[in-house]
Amino acid sequence: MPWAVGVIAASGAAPMLALALAVWAAPAYADVCTGVAIAYGGVLLGFLGGVRWGAELLRAPAAPSLWRLSAAGLAVAPGVAVILLSAQRLLALGLLAAAGLLCLAWDVAAARAGLLPRWTGRLRVVLTAASLVGLGAIAARI
Repeated sequence: MPWAVGVIAASGAAPMLALALAVWAAPAYADVCTGVAIAYGGVLLGFLGGVRWGAELLRAPAAPSLWRLSAAGLAVAPGVAVILLSAQRLLALGLLAAAGLLCLAWDVAAARAGLLPRWTGRLRVVLTAASLVGLGAIAARI
């Protein structure tokens, strides 16, 4: 994995873990931190869809797969849903976890099939695990 990817990926996972720590360390701000974590997770889902859209355009710039482009675009839907459902904290956190696991499965399968760099699958496992730890810690505080 390129060094720059690892640095940026770690910096992307850090906010979720920091927010999880904050809901426990600063209970007075737990509700605000939970809302921020839900919004951040929703944005991350959109980002993952964008990554897949870009990967498909690189794979076949002259004839990208309509299915793959559509699926990448649909990754935004749960991200929007969690933001809209943010008042229902546990539901939103559960949807984030489920959508994150679906994106993980898709990315691991794509890496194994050669549609993404091979290291992408391992990276996504680590990043998803970190996100799930953060989401679980936040949910446990609610």
